[in-house]
This record gives sequence, structure tokens and C-alpha cells, in this order.
Amino acid sequence: MVGSETASAERKRRQRERERAIEPTKCVTMSQVSHIESDIESDIEIDKESESEKNNTGILIKDIFDFYQSNFGIISPSKSEQLREFTEENPKELVLEALKSADNYNAKSPIDYASSILNQWARKNIKSLEDVETERKLRSKKSSNIDKPVKPAPKWASNGKEPEEEEMTPEEAEAFFNGH
Repeated sequence: MVGSETASAERKRRQRERERAIEPTKCVTMSQVSHIESDIESDIEIDKESESEKNNTGILIKDIFDFYQSNFGIISPSKSEQLREFTEENPKELVLEALKSADNYNAKSPIDYASSILNQWARKNIKSLEDVETERKLRSKKSSNIDKPVKPAPKWASNGKEPEEEEMTPEEAEAFFNGH
């Protein structure tokens, strides 16, 4: 498919041709023609990039932006730039996973939360979704009660009887009440 148009680029090219055919009375200057040609070329390049990204990871930048908009609202230009930086510095599947974590946590600032997660993963050398899952399992294992030491039960608990109350000697009672 390298060097050929994708379906969306072809549709856009046809749309531009129809628009030119509808407006025959307007003069088209050479700068407009070159602008149209450069648009077609850029559309083809974007489609090629999208296709190669899809083949490599299965996740496109567009998928990340769509997820953000559907879960957090409209993306401002600054947040858009931050998301692009995240995808340049990290695998796209990790960026998407960090945004999903921000969504699950109901973070007030999902970009900042995702940034924090990505930085933490980078410090821990986490580079794939498998690494993320491994880290989550380790964290849940640490927080579970299974690994906590259990204090042995007193002897009276094993024989089914409650302990009998022992009486204090007068010396113990005096020390107890005097605070010694």
C-alpha cells in the first residue's frame, strides 16, 4: 500500500475535484493548485503514517484523542500538545492505559494524572502492557492480607475454654494502683 492512496485520501481528492467542477467561473491560480496538491500529498502521508502505526501497535494517536474526548471532554490545544508529547516519549498503548487509569480514578486533571503514571512507569522501567499488569499484580499482592504475618492464637483458644481470671496479689494490686 506504500505509495498509493487510502480510501479517505481518495474521497478527499474526489471531493476537491467536485468542488472545482461546481465553481467553473472562478479562476484557479497556480498557488491554489499547489496548495491543493500539497493537501493531497499531506493526506496521503497522514494515511500512510496512520496505517503503519496501526500495524505496529494497533493503537493510533487518533484512538488516544478519541478516548480522551469521550471520557474527559473537549481537548484544549495545550492538552492536545501534551498528549502528542506523551505519544512521542512513550508507547501509545501505555499512554492509553494511563488515561484509562485516570478515568477509573476520576482524576480532576487527567493529563496530569496520566503524566504522573507515565513518569512512575518510566522510573520502574515499564515499557509494555504486560509489564503494567505484572506491576499491578505485585502491588495487589503486597496490599492483600495474605502476606501479613499472623499472630498465633493464645493457648486457651485452642481448647475451647475461656481463660480463668487470675487474682492479683496484694503487692501487684498496690503497684497497679500506684502506677509503678
